[in-house]
Amino acid sequence: MKRHAWKVLMAVGLLAALAAPSMAANLALKANIPFSFAAGSVNLPAGEYTVEQHVVPGVLALRGADLRIVTLFTVSPKVSAEVKDTASLVFNKYGDQYFLSQIWISGRNSGYQLPRTRRERELIAAAPAHPVVLAAVPTR
Repeated sequence: MKRHAWKVLMAVGLLAALAAPSMAANLALKANIPFSFAAGSVNLPAGEYTVEQHVVPGVLALRGADLRIVTLFTVSPKVSAEVKDTASLVFNKYGDQYFLSQIWISGRNSGYQLPRTRRERELIAAAPAHPVVLAAVPTR
């Protein structure tokens, strides 16, 4: 009985952490993305999106302006040799397909890298990526 209660408590805690917005988030960027794209394994339509740091380390949340689209995806730290002047989202473009690849924060030399999906790795084998950089605006 104690084991079952512990499992239920852990599940409730995890769901609360996933559902709650991060109160200590140091990342909140807004960008208008004029093309459909993939973020992790999720395909998303063009539109205005906000990227926020999630309460779970290594996870970012992507929210559509109308809040009907919310997706979580994993990231790893990325470091640049130079400090970025502007926040930006970097997409890899293959033909007419876009994949969110990196997120950079203004005033810092650090950002986030998304892992490549299986579909993106297949496209890389056929042709090199063409990076597309979109400016993002900090919301906090």
